[in-house]
Amino acid sequence: MKKSDENKALAQRFYNEVMNTHKLADVKSLVATDFIDHNPSPGHTGKGLDDLVAQLNEMLIALPDFHMTVDLMVAEEDTVVSYLTMTGTNTGPFGNMPASNNPVKFNGVDIVHIKDGKAIERWGVFDNLSMMTQMGMAGG
Repeated sequence: MKKSDENKALAQRFYNEVMNTHKLADVKSLVATDFIDHNPSPGHTGKGLDDLVAQLNEMLIALPDFHMTVDLMVAEEDTVVSYLTMTGTNTGPFGNMPASNNPVKFNGVDIVHIKDGKAIERWGVFDNLSMMTQMGMAGG
């Protein structure tokens, strides 16, 4: 198997096994402890595995039925790029905002650098304005 195919499989495992089944404990087998998120959620440093788990936990509190679909995935060497569709229902608080009970659907792009079988860096761009508008947190 080519390295790019192995890395795509690892990224797909993260989306399926962590994001879609909400098993945050499985992050450790897929992400390096010194992981760097270059686009962390507000209030986070983006440094380290614990910060990533905290970000994911906050999202799953806000969207307990969160689901991520990979619409497109390409890889070259140690870099995997995924175009994603995320859905969920905002039944929990999101930061200091109360639950809206609104369904959300938004898109994003993840760029993940993988080394020695684990994600070590991530750059991500998500349509946060669309998500927040659907949750009633922004005008639209």
